[in-house]
Amino acid sequence: MEFLRETVEVLGGAAVFRHSITTAQQLDAAARLGLPTGSITALGTGFGIQPQRILPATTWKRRLKAGRLSPDESDKAVRIAHVLAVARHVLGPAMVPDFLSAALPELGGSKPADAILSEIGAREVEAILWRIFYGLPA
Repeated sequence: MEFLRETVEVLGGAAVFRHSITTAQQLDAAARLGLPTGSITALGTGFGIQPQRILPATTWKRRLKAGRLSPDESDKAVRIAHVLAVARHVLGPAMVPDFLSAALPELGGSKPADAILSEIGAREVEAILWRIFYGLPA
């Protein structure tokens, strides 16, 4: 997985995982078991993506009590973190919040922060970022 280290950092790194994740297989195994809820909290702290945008509020409360996400929720968190890691690489950390909150014509006027919540939207946002990186037209 490209940007593995950065993706793990976006999810809160060793402070959240309590051990080092250095391979895609380790991250996959962690996601299959259910990531710590701190990974969702890290997305909110670092990028302003509130947990209730990723999970319904009642589900979030249950996950907080359990301390872990479900495998599907973990997969979604990893997908979001990967796109955010690419955004940090392409735009620099200071520009990511502006990018996430800007309505983009390439997304039909939607904001990247909304689009990355779905698989298809995350792929579209990542494609936009790589076009920016390589200087290609939108």
